[in-house]
Amino acid sequence: PQAAEDGVPAGVVRRLAQLLEGQHRRGGQQEGETLPLGARKRICPRKDGLVHAPESPSGFPDFGACPLWNFCSGADIFSSCTSIKRGISMKKQAIIMVSFGTTRPQTRERAIGGIERAVQARFPGIPVFRAFTSHIVIREIEKNEGISVPSLDTLLASLKEEGYTRLVIQPTHIIHGEEYEKLHAQIQGFVRNFEEIRLGAPLLNRTEDYFALLKAAIPFYHLQPEEALIWMGHGTAHFADAAYSAMDSMAKDAGYEQVFVTTVEGYPTLAAAEKKLRRAGYRKLCLAPLMVVAGDHAENDMAGPKDSFSSALAQQGYQVRCVLAGLGEIPAVQEIYLSHLQQAKTLS
Repeated sequence: PQAAEDGVPAGVVRRLAQLLEGQHRRGGQQEGETLPLGARKRICPRKDGLVHAPESPSGFPDFGACPLWNFCSGADIFSSCTSIKRGISMKKQAIIMVSFGTTRPQTRERAIGGIERAVQARFPGIPVFRAFTSHIVIREIEKNEGISVPSLDTLLASLKEEGYTRLVIQPTHIIHGEEYEKLHAQIQGFVRNFEEIRLGAPLLNRTEDYFALLKAAIPFYHLQPEEALIWMGHGTAHFADAAYSAMDSMAKDAGYEQVFVTTVEGYPTLAAAEKKLRRAGYRKLCLAPLMVVAGDHAENDMAGPKDSFSSALAQQGYQVRCVLAGLGEIPAVQEIYLSHLQQAKTLS
């Protein structure tokens, strides 16, 4: 009735009524699933003057998830509804979660997949797509698992062809470093192909993000009395490497005296962190990755039996335990990524 009052053509109203009665059921997206490359159109494409609603996880048409209706449930991250009156084109929107990627399938689905599932749960009526930036990782996954993960370029070209006009792109990057800058430049090349592209910030973007991450992540490790956390980040030659020293300092300011940050390829080095450990008197250590996934760096550089942070510290007499869990597995950290997605800025 409200659709008729809003001036929607009678044929469209009849079609909506049929769909609401469940006469056009089709297999729908499973709960928490992210859409693969080339998945069929689900967000209100317009054909012959009829509106086809997206499907809910159960397979029923989901009008509450349709961002085009001003009486919908409000899952529109673009904060505007499009008129469905005849002559006005429909706007298809999508969310793209971009990660560097990992060849480790378990941590990939727990961490990257965990973030993606949290996003899909928050925006059930908007398709969530996955893209990786590492072509080496993409090739290895295809070779070893037979799974095709698109690069961002490939995915953007496909979404353009499928008629998507408005995108929010949220990276799972930790810092605003070289990888994030390359991503930003890459997306700029596609801005003119879409009505709107928004880009979210990395995990550590503003001062409050550092304190939010500490509050979200530290309880996850269940630190024992007199046990210190050695948080191992990746590190970079980019000036954004200073973020790791900032995190180490902010941890102390926030009352987490037992948290020490180190990196694989940047600063603070393990030697620098170990000096602070000695001065503080800690002998029991928990090693965990300050990374979105617990992939190759976590398994080998952090926890490996030889030439690793764990083995080096054990040789110096420390009692060491390793937590092979990426930040993306922690629900409270997923919430930080969600907040950044919702605050994503329009690129021009």
